[in-house]
Amino acid sequence: MKKTGIFLITIGLLIIQSCSDKNKLGETQLQISLAGKVYGMNDPPLDTTKCELVQASNDYLPKLLFLNDSSFIEIIPAKCGEIGEEFECQQHCSGKYKINDKELSLTYESKMAVYYIKSKNLLSSCTQLENSDRKIGKLIRRNCKSTLYFEMCDVQGHLMAPKSDTLANEIKKLKDEKIWDKLFGVK
Repeated sequence: MKKTGIFLITIGLLIIQSCSDKNKLGETQLQISLAGKVYGMNDPPLDTTKCELVQASNDYLPKLLFLNDSSFIEIIPAKCGEIGEEFECQQHCSGKYKINDKELSLTYESKMAVYYIKSKNLLSSCTQLENSDRKIGKLIRRNCKSTLYFEMCDVQGHLMAPKSDTLANEIKKLKDEKIWDKLFGVK
C-alpha cells in the first residue's frame, strides 16, 4: 500500500513537471527573435497605413543592430567636440535588450565608442572609448501588418523600422573603423 502511494505521488509529480515544461516551451515560441536584424529611424515618418517594409539606409539617422537574442549596438549620429570645435561623429553604445508584447527595453553599458569622422576640422578619423550617460532606454513596440516596428518615446511619429542593411555589412564597417575593437575590448 505504501509503495503504491509513493508510486502515485511520483507519477503525479512527473505529470505536473511535464505540463510546466510545455508551458515554458509555449512561452519561448511566443517570443520574437531580433537576432541579426538591423533597424533604423525613418525620416520622413513611416506611413503606417501602407506598412511599407524595408527602406533604404540613412547613415544620418540612428540605427539599432541586434547582434543576437540579447545584445545590441545603437549607432547615433551626432555633433561632438569641445566648445568652438565641433566635429561630426557617431556614438556607438552597446548593451543588452529584452522584448515583450509592449516594449523593447535597452540596458546600456557604461562606455561607448565615439567615432570622429574625417572633415575639414579633423585631419583623420579616429575612435575613442568614452563614458556614456545612457542607462536604460524604452521603445514602444508597434506592429503594422506582419512587420515589427519600434517607436521612440521622445520622437513621435518616427519609427525604428527594419532596414535592408545586413548585420554582416554593419559589423564589417564597425571593424574597419576599429569601433568594434573599442566596444568589445578587442586588441
